[in-house]
Amino acid sequence: MGASPIRAALFGLLNANDTLKGLATGGIHHQRAPEGTKPPYCVFNKQAGTEIWSMTEAFKNQVWQVKGICRGGDAEEAEAIDERCAELLNDAPLEIAGHATMCLRRESDVDYPQDDGGETIFHVGGLYRLYAEPLS
Repeated sequence: MGASPIRAALFGLLNANDTLKGLATGGIHHQRAPEGTKPPYCVFNKQAGTEIWSMTEAFKNQVWQVKGICRGGDAEEAEAIDERCAELLNDAPLEIAGHATMCLRRESDVDYPQDDGGETIFHVGGLYRLYAEPLS
């Protein structure tokens, strides 16, 4: 089974941006980075999804988390990734196979540290609400 059209569209938009790829040198990954991936990197994943039915068609109402991840003494690299992702995603004309994007907008922030063997991993990003309607 291949990637969902929404997941593929988000990855395509993020991965096509050279500035983001220059900040997230460890790559852009769905759900989690492969073990051994060197930070900084970007991770995105669906947090929630509800279909809204209108007659016989289901509109997509989803929340996606997109965040930068880095290691070290401060969160600057993760913050820079988050800032670029916000520029790319907020109100983006996302091209989703079989759907028309109605709205893609940041709703809230994500910002937390994680301890790992005496070093800190920083997670900085946002939650983005996506509304998409099926094309008939």
